[in-house]
Amino acid sequence: MEVFSGPTESDEATLCTCCPLCREELEVSGPAGLIDVTCPACGLHFTVTMDAPPSEVDVESAVETSDDPFERWLAGEPIRQVNRNAWQRAGRWCRGRPLLSTTLGLTLAVMLLLGTAGVLGYWQASSQLEGVHEGRILAERELVQTKSLLTERTDLALWRLHQLRRETAARRDVEQRLLKSEAQRREAEHQRDHVAQRQAALEQEACRTLALQLAVDAESQLDRRPHQSLVLARESILTDLREGAPASPGARQILHDALARVTPRGLLGQQGPVRTVAISPDGNWLASGSEDHLVRLWHLSAEDVTGSARTLEGHQAAVVSVAFCQNGQRLITASHDGTAIVWDLTSDDPAAKPVVLEGHRGPILAAALGAEGRWLLTGGGDRVDHDYVARLWNLKQTDPAATVIRLRGHRGPILAVAVGPESHWGATAGKDKTIRLWNLAARHPASEQAVLHGHEGQIGALAFSPDRRWLISGSCDSTARLWDLRAADPAASSIILRGHEGWVADVAVSPDSRWLATAGFDKTVRLWKLSAKDPSAESVTLRGHLGRIQTVVFSPDGQWLLSGGLDKTVRLWDLTAQDVAETPIVLRGHTGPINALAVGPDGRWLVTGAGAVQATGGSAIRVWDLQIDALLETARTVAARGTFPRQRRALLLDAANRADALR
Repeated sequence: MEVFSGPTESDEATLCTCCPLCREELEVSGPAGLIDVTCPACGLHFTVTMDAPPSEVDVESAVETSDDPFERWLAGEPIRQVNRNAWQRAGRWCRGRPLLSTTLGLTLAVMLLLGTAGVLGYWQASSQLEGVHEGRILAERELVQTKSLLTERTDLALWRLHQLRRETAARRDVEQRLLKSEAQRREAEHQRDHVAQRQAALEQEACRTLALQLAVDAESQLDRRPHQSLVLARESILTDLREGAPASPGARQILHDALARVTPRGLLGQQGPVRTVAISPDGNWLASGSEDHLVRLWHLSAEDVTGSARTLEGHQAAVVSVAFCQNGQRLITASHDGTAIVWDLTSDDPAAKPVVLEGHRGPILAAALGAEGRWLLTGGGDRVDHDYVARLWNLKQTDPAATVIRLRGHRGPILAVAVGPESHWGATAGKDKTIRLWNLAARHPASEQAVLHGHEGQIGALAFSPDRRWLISGSCDSTARLWDLRAADPAASSIILRGHEGWVADVAVSPDSRWLATAGFDKTVRLWKLSAKDPSAESVTLRGHLGRIQTVVFSPDGQWLLSGGLDKTVRLWDLTAQDVAETPIVLRGHTGPINALAVGPDGRWLVTGAGAVQATGGSAIRVWDLQIDALLETARTVAARGTFPRQRRALLLDAANRADALR
């Protein structure tokens, strides 16, 4: 390709031509006309004609009309000027250098593609950048709004905090005022309570003074005017009870003494000393046995208890034991005549068809009935008949005498017998200084016995504890012993209770198995704490009797311990008092020694049996109220019969005036 650069306005011009041989492009300058040119590449010498300026030459026509320079050179003709544009020269150059031109073309194409891609990417990136910019602008707007909202909320929160602080301060102020008011209220209440306590104390003191004055007046009237003494003593007790205090032992003593003076002298009709008494399980019937060979039944709920007495004849000697079955339908008695009798209390005439249990050749000295009413254990004998065999009677049999079980082993008269709870054990003891323990639950009780040795004198008292742990014995060797029935061998060891200075005549265990009471011929009662680790180390001595004590018994509720002896009195020891030995209540009225005690199942009635002295006309049986409500009601009824209402009011008013004077 030949490309000419057009001539200037001067004489010389510059043109581009190519060698006809090697096609090397040459730049030739000179004036218009023929110009000799030598190719520096191949050395060819040729002539170039400069006809006109390049700008005036028609390139397309020149190209179409131009001849081949090489042919013109061979013909000796000058090579004419050929004007080519840039594209023609580029095409000529590419044809001359195909590999390089291809490479450059590909490079240009790639660069074009890359440029196009770059432009597209730039456009896309610009679009995304614009979107990002718009998003940033939007985010900045939202941030501004958020900051504005946050500022508003912060201001609102600060305002609320300020309000809260003001409210808190106000609330604290109110709370402080309330606390101050509460403190003032408490102080006022404290002062009011103090005043109330002081007033209550004054009232209590006044009531105590009044009760004491009433008791003093009652004691002063006891011998001359027992009915008036009864009124005053009753009011003294009521005064204590109204204040929630227990009845004063002194006032209660005066009340009992006054009742003993103005009430009938007991249940009349018993012709001999009473040896035994018992109360039925329902508390309605009293049975007594005496040395007049008779058994008597008394209806305790009747208006005239003495008039309700029924006599049961059948024994030929002194009756030493009476006991009711658990259902109260049968009464079992035992006598020195060697017989035991079962009386049917459901029949119209219990004495019509009694069941007589015979077999003992000597007197029956002791008898015990099991709680469920099945087993009756009897023992006795004397040195004449030498019948030292205890007998076990099954009262559930149609004919108990036909199935009697003989318990042999003793070598002297049997003085005491006992049947344990649930009739598991039976015990017998006597003059041979031994105790024999019989397993009543065995198929053959007579073949299973344990002999308990230890006492140095004859044994006259036995008792089982309700918790089935202990067997207690009392002897003329001045000791009582505890035998542990839970041990593998109860005979192996025993706990000796020392302290009495004479025969231990009777033993009793409280219903809760906490206390053991022993009665001695030394005129004392001793309380032993069975729940202690060593019962022999803890005992309380109860003094007051003026003669030997023959019998002790606990009330069913465990509040009272009752003791009776040769001094013809019964003493009530309050086990709930702080000092049991301090203030016993003495029941007087008997004219003979107290031989028997019995307390009803509800704890209301106490029945005492004594050896009556016929010359004085004294009664051998007395019934006492143990419950304070019943005692006060009895006192009210008796006092109403011996005093007028105006007289009672005058007595109480006079006592109240003197009590006020003392305050």
